[in-house]
Amino acid sequence: MTCNTHINTASKPAAQRSEQANTALARQLPRLKKLPRLEKLPLSLTLLAGSLLLAGCQTTALQSHNDASPIEAKAALKQALQKQRTSAYSYHSQIKISPAMSPDTVNAEDLGVTDSLDTYCENTHDQAYMGLLEQADGAQKPVQSAQFDAQRQAIKQAYIACSKAYQAWQYNQPDEYDTENQIDYEQSEQTADESVALDEHAIKPVSEYYQNLFDNYQHKPTKLDVKKAKLLQAYLLKPSSIHAQGSYQPAAGKFTILMSAQYFAHNNKISINQPIYVDAKTGSIYLWADNFAMLTSEYLDTKLGTTWHNKWLKLTLNDGTLPQGFAQSLIKAHFQALDRLYESAPVNEFEPVAPRQLNRLSGALTEQQLSLMLASPQVIRRTQTMQDYYQSYHDYIRTLYSILSAKYPQLVAETDAVNVSNAANTDSKDNSTAESVRLNEATGNTFSSKSLIQKMLTSMRTMIDTESDQLIYGVYSGEGQLSDDQTLNQSVEQLYGLANNGQIQWQYLHNITSQPDIDSLSVDVFQRYLPLSKTPLDFVNLPANMQKPNANNSVDLRQYSDALTERYRSGEGTVIGRLLLSQILQPDLVGPPLQSE
Repeated sequence: MTCNTHINTASKPAAQRSEQANTALARQLPRLKKLPRLEKLPLSLTLLAGSLLLAGCQTTALQSHNDASPIEAKAALKQALQKQRTSAYSYHSQIKISPAMSPDTVNAEDLGVTDSLDTYCENTHDQAYMGLLEQADGAQKPVQSAQFDAQRQAIKQAYIACSKAYQAWQYNQPDEYDTENQIDYEQSEQTADESVALDEHAIKPVSEYYQNLFDNYQHKPTKLDVKKAKLLQAYLLKPSSIHAQGSYQPAAGKFTILMSAQYFAHNNKISINQPIYVDAKTGSIYLWADNFAMLTSEYLDTKLGTTWHNKWLKLTLNDGTLPQGFAQSLIKAHFQALDRLYESAPVNEFEPVAPRQLNRLSGALTEQQLSLMLASPQVIRRTQTMQDYYQSYHDYIRTLYSILSAKYPQLVAETDAVNVSNAANTDSKDNSTAESVRLNEATGNTFSSKSLIQKMLTSMRTMIDTESDQLIYGVYSGEGQLSDDQTLNQSVEQLYGLANNGQIQWQYLHNITSQPDIDSLSVDVFQRYLPLSKTPLDFVNLPANMQKPNANNSVDLRQYSDALTERYRSGEGTVIGRLLLSQILQPDLVGPPLQSE
């Protein structure tokens, strides 16, 4: 119900104020009667309710959340995120992958003449000379005729100026050439081409034109780059879509995910779905077995047949080898680490956003998504540089490891002992079979919950011991080094839409690149949150009797693995299966090597 009544009674007598209030109340009563069961209340309660509604209409003004300060925006988002942990809801996520630079927006003047900057001057010269040859051919005269002397000289001088500018630009790049090699570089360039030899006059500040050209040339696409980007977009990215939907019910200890990927082209339609059911109370994860049956029967178990058809695969997370209550402690530690990380986040990363500012995202979002975002009462944005984003992940791992170490010092100490034993076993070149078995037992190289957690703790410890910069470079670039341009030009933007009650309605995450490359991709994630009543089925692709795993419609993966291992020990199985199991179990317990398939 919307209240627009405003009564100015400050300067009127009491009788007039009373009469005016009664008149306003009479106007509101028809609206009040439309409320559920309000007409069944006693008259006194009805009048009281009407009076309260009128008072609310008179004293409450619409306040914009967009006027909030960054401190208030951070506090509001923190409260919303913490509230979301204890609330039950359903969600739907859409992941969109697109070129960081749209090939349709590339103009001719934005194109580069070559892939490598090292050959820019040469290729520019060759293209100019080819144009002159075509002009001479059209005039039916040799290109060496006097008519084209001025143009030939202009092309030559342009090439010399470009080459000298590029050499000077290279000379001034501290990351590319160190001081010890600069003299050798000059000599090699002089020997290679005397016409563009680097002399003392070339070591000068490069002109603004060439400085901007060479500094930003790596972002210039070629015609071939644009063509490949258009083909990638038309034949792979546009026909593809990735979704995830499910429900989160913390009180019931239930969390579901339906991962799906589709590819819809004119003559090719592919859809892959993977339901996932998490039962936190029993510490089990269920996966839909049909998606793994074919590969398992082909490479691991030739006798599998159709026993996994329309079944769930049950993975028990705690088999009794972990300390009591470890799963609950791990979840609490996860949230504690997130809270500490959020508290230490700079306030300037957060700011309220006016909904109209979201119109700039129209190209990356559907009309339905954008209309939902524009209707949000409050929108909060968090922006981090790419380096800060990965640094925060590093800090999260460090905090989580610290909390677990304080809670379970014995488990961490055993993990450290495992790592020492592994290192000693790796350095030793002459170990007996018995010693190998003993070390495998000591290091927990069996398929148990404890061994998996120890491997997780080992990975976390390795990450903590790694320098922050190396971690950022290694995770992000995949090659061990990340250029300054990439760290400075890229940032991560997260947008949150909050309802009037403080609940998060939607979340949007995407990368922002000030100088995008046409061969790089951008990932946008839009997630919407809804009440559970809106989605009665967690897995729309499964029948009703398969929505919840139970003993009748699931296969215990641990029991199946034990039975399969016994068959391998007796000499059955495949070569690939024997290699895989030898990485989990003691090699001498897998069984004799197979002679043939």
